[in-house]
Amino acid sequence: MLVSGEASGDRYAAELVEELRTRHPEWTWSGMGGEASREVGIELVVDSTELAVVGLVEVLRHYREIRGALKTLKAQVLARKPQLLVLIDYPEFNLRLARFAHRHGVPVLFYISPQIWAWRAWRVHAIRRRVDHMAVVFPFERDFYEKHRVPVTYVGHPLRGQTSPTRPPDAVRERWGLDAQRPVIGLFPGSRRSELAHLMPVCAGAVRELRNHPARPQFALVMPPGLNPNDYAPWLGDLPEVKCLQEPVYDAMQVCDMAAAASGTVTLQLALMRVPFCMIYRLANLSYLLARLLVRIKRYCLANIVAGEDLVTELIQTDATPQRVAATLTPWLDDPIQLDQMRVRLQKVEERLGPAAGMRQLADCAEQVISTSG
Repeated sequence: MLVSGEASGDRYAAELVEELRTRHPEWTWSGMGGEASREVGIELVVDSTELAVVGLVEVLRHYREIRGALKTLKAQVLARKPQLLVLIDYPEFNLRLARFAHRHGVPVLFYISPQIWAWRAWRVHAIRRRVDHMAVVFPFERDFYEKHRVPVTYVGHPLRGQTSPTRPPDAVRERWGLDAQRPVIGLFPGSRRSELAHLMPVCAGAVRELRNHPARPQFALVMPPGLNPNDYAPWLGDLPEVKCLQEPVYDAMQVCDMAAAASGTVTLQLALMRVPFCMIYRLANLSYLLARLLVRIKRYCLANIVAGEDLVTELIQTDATPQRVAATLTPWLDDPIQLDQMRVRLQKVEERLGPAAGMRQLADCAEQVISTSG
């Protein structure tokens, strides 16, 4: 059973199943996920599309749906008694499911660690009680868990070695009417519908600030799986120049010269594609104030955390304004040399992530947990 709650986790679940299926074609799969999981044959007892929310206030608004999903999955754990429960990210939800599974003798492999090295570090004690094995994607996470006596394997980051577009850039430009002689600004306002209300006004405002720049920029809003143009329409009514791209993410990123992006996996993807960007993020005010009390890190952008320095401008809460986004991107529109220099600096993220491992090491880890629990 595999459980993911967001677009990136859904993709990782699908990739893990594809790897394990080559080794164990007789295995069956069920759980919670989205379109990617469904396409590889995971029987979805819960569709996660409506559950991808962030922030305390946003979670409370969807509490009934989230509670219902957890209840359904607990029932499935009891009914099916899977040989392994693979929990992918989505920590608050998944740690509750881990506690239930552990009580009922189902081994738990947790992939994509909660950011306990950043905030609420005391959760490591709950993880030690509930999780049979942690599979982590950053080397410093392995050190953290070893220090706290939690079984752990560093399996490499899933994005390394997987940033190859499937179509040539000219084909993508032709499909969406993008001029190869004019810069393209990518807009990545998040993979959750709950994020759009906070970040789409920032993106739309930035378009208004930048559209009359002498470089004549073009704007490509890159939609993640599960979202469609209607989700963005409330903010784009007077911005017909914004193209809503329905493309695999790396196909879309390769035609972007620069970008504004929500916090999360997309910041690593942009860095690995060497697309200069600024990070934008906003939460409901109460969620943000509570987060400020709990978070204990200086950097929030994953690309910056991995690099160990402030490569990327982080615009958070009141700093995330159209004017600040425009001020960050304008020097790159003014001077292509500065843009090239930032591309070179982004190479550090790839170097810090280490060699590509694909899903092979995670699949090894899954097999190991099953064998030792049997």
